[in-house]
Amino acid sequence: MAENVKLTLHPERPLPPGMNPASPEPAPLSAPAPAQIVDSLGRTLSLREIEVLEEQDLIGMVGDPMCLNRVYMARVFAVAAVAAIDGDPLALPLTQAELRVCLKRLRRAGLEAVMTHHNDEREKRERERVALAKK
Repeated sequence: MAENVKLTLHPERPLPPGMNPASPEPAPLSAPAPAQIVDSLGRTLSLREIEVLEEQDLIGMVGDPMCLNRVYMARVFAVAAVAAIDGDPLALPLTQAELRVCLKRLRRAGLEAVMTHHNDEREKRERERVALAKK
């Protein structure tokens, strides 16, 4: 059964980019280049930005009660952020078994390098936020 739908456009409220047929399509957002870090074993680790849906999948994969453990989840996200080790791709883990395989390949040296990098980036963003707040 078809319903009649009335759509009222309010000219004082512009449509979001890409929704107005008269306006050009917005330029696609360019993804930042993946970070490259080197662990204490001398391996180059390529890092990926984990999307919000991937984060959600990782939380679901870990499940209760472990997803409430901040230390465990920090490690899960660190492992999942590694896209490659010395150019050899590492897939985003979707199961506990895949997570264990990734962690085994990463080893302590890789895990510590990624977690240190993430901590440094978080501190950098916080310094920038504080500097902006002082202006």
